[in-house]
This record gives sequence, structure tokens and C-alpha cells, in this order.
Amino acid sequence: ISAEEVSFNEYRAAVAANVAALAAEEDSAEAAAIITNAVAAINAVTYDATKTLDENKSVVDDAADIADALAAQRAADALAAAKADAIAQLEASVNADDYREAEQADLAAVIETATAAINAAANAEELAAAVSDAQMAISAIKTDAELTAEEAAAAANQAAADEVIAKINAIGEVEYTDESKAKIDDARAAYDALTDDQKALVENYNTLTAAEARYAELKAAAEQPVDPTEPENPDEPEKDNTCKWCGEQHTGFWGRFVKYFHSILYFFAHLFGKR
Repeated sequence: ISAEEVSFNEYRAAVAANVAALAAEEDSAEAAAIITNAVAAINAVTYDATKTLDENKSVVDDAADIADALAAQRAADALAAAKADAIAQLEASVNADDYREAEQADLAAVIETATAAINAAANAEELAAAVSDAQMAISAIKTDAELTAEEAAAAANQAAADEVIAKINAIGEVEYTDESKAKIDDARAAYDALTDDQKALVENYNTLTAAEARYAELKAAAEQPVDPTEPENPDEPEKDNTCKWCGEQHTGFWGRFVKYFHSILYFFAHLFGKR
């Protein structure tokens, strides 16, 4: 055996020992298998007398080059650990007892879908996206406490709206009276005091606006000035106010008194044939 082959064998043994020592740094069986296979490949390299010592050593170095494989395996191991941790945290973040039966079923479906998406993630970015989607889906499912609070608020809103609905219904037929105006104003004030959500529940709001419009029409008609030159009812002929006793027109308070007295005289005169 030549001195070069002895040197090669020593070099090969040293490289194999260095690679084997890497196993102490790895936690997964997959990484350990990569190292074991590399050591076997190194020991399988034999000295080739047709090559120089450096060329023979280069073959050993190629067999020992497992850095990339180990790095990829470490990344895969880290991703697997992150997936397991994400799933555990996801399951621990919710308590099924906090949800109603229907929401519990929704929650279970979300976790199942999220678990599949997490396990299918090819890298840290996809894993983060799967976790984020799961968290959003879970937050959209309301707990029993949240649903109870919403139901109480909805009941309060409906009760407030019902009071206004009753006030609007109480307006009835619109007249140009203080009583009718008070009912309309009361309903309007009650409606304006509602929140937007409560206003949306007032199903007869159009009745209120119609009542306000009708009252405005009646008010305008009542306050319209009357032309004194025109009779109140143009279809009726003007009355003849000439006194039948004396033939004159009597106006004012005393005029009406005189006309009344003359009408008595006129009556008795005709009764006894005096005139």
C-alpha cells in the first residue's frame, strides 16, 4: 500500500468521523438518517491509484457534502414543529362550552378546516396565512354571551320602536285642532329620539309624515285670508237684508236690534191686517 493511499484512508476516516459527529446536533430521525447515509457513502469511497491524492480526497468531500440536505431537513422539522404548535394553540384558544349548540358545530368545522390548511402549508408564510384565516373565522362565530347581549339589545330596540308605532297609530284622522297637532308633535319627538337602528323598525313612519303634510295643508287653508268682496259661498245668492218694516238697511249691533224690533211690528201688522 502506498503512502498516498495511507494518507487517503486517514483523511477518509477523519471526514467520516466529523460527519458522524453532526448527529449529536440533530433531533429528528430524518436528519439522523441523512448523516448515517453520508457516513456510509464516505466509507464506500475507495482509493483510485489512477488519480492524484487530491482528486481522491475530492470524492470523499463530495460524499460528505450534506450541508444543504441537513439545512432543508432542519427547515422541514422546524415547520412541522410550528404546525403542531399552531394547531395546539388554535384548539386551546376557544372553549366550546362558551358557545351554543349551533355555534359549537360551526366552531368544530372551522378548526377542522384550519387544521387541514395548517398541515398543508409548504412554508412559514403559508402557515401564518392559514392561522390568520382560522382566527378570523373563529372570531366571526359569536359566543353565547355575545348572542344574549345582541338579543337583549334587539328586544330593547323593538320595544322603543313599538312605543313610537303606537303614538303614530294614535294620531288617527288629522284635523286642524290643537289635540291633533299635539299627537303629531308627540309622535315626531318620540321618533326623532330613537337611534338609527330603532328608527329602521318603525314600520308606519310614512303615516307620520303623511299626517304632518295633511296638518300643514289644513293649517294653510285655515289661515288663508278671505276676500271680503266675495261671498263665503258663491253658489248661494246674497241675502236681502232690507228691513221689511221701514225699507232701510240696519247694520251693527243696534241696527240688528232695530231690525228685530221692526220685524215684530211687521209680523203683528200683517197679522191684524194693519199694513
